[in-house]
Amino acid sequence: MVARGAWPTWPNLLFSTNLRVCMENGLSKERVHMADLAKKKATYEDLLSIPENMSGEIISGELIVTPRPSPKHMLSTSALGGRIVPPFQFGEGGGPGGWIILHEVEIQLGDNIIVPDLAAWRKERFPKKLEHNWIDVVPDWVCEVLSP
Repeated sequence: MVARGAWPTWPNLLFSTNLRVCMENGLSKERVHMADLAKKKATYEDLLSIPENMSGEIISGELIVTPRPSPKHMLSTSALGGRIVPPFQFGEGGGPGGWIILHEVEIQLGDNIIVPDLAAWRKERFPKKLEHNWIDVVPDWVCEVLSP
């Protein structure tokens, strides 16, 4: 049996409740490591297979599926976007202009596909040609509205 204080020193293994449960059930670190290697990384095709009433992201190779945002959440996000788009995207009211601001756009960051509530790029950094359903340029600004 490995002492409790020893297990976090194993490199590149899951440092989570799952690893602790495996340890408590007598599984060796080698078996945990093999199970970790056997996990299939989520792909964009996995995102396409989720139901239409759900939203999906790929984070650290894992497909994360959640219900679509509630109307209250969307009202908050839309209101915020309605306030920042005119000055920041179009320069209205003396705002700086020159930004591209999008709602719930897919963004690829390495192997991750995230969908923030709002994301913005300076116009000069926004891709000139979009060949995919996602944008692979890191945004200059991101907003995630927190809902209960």
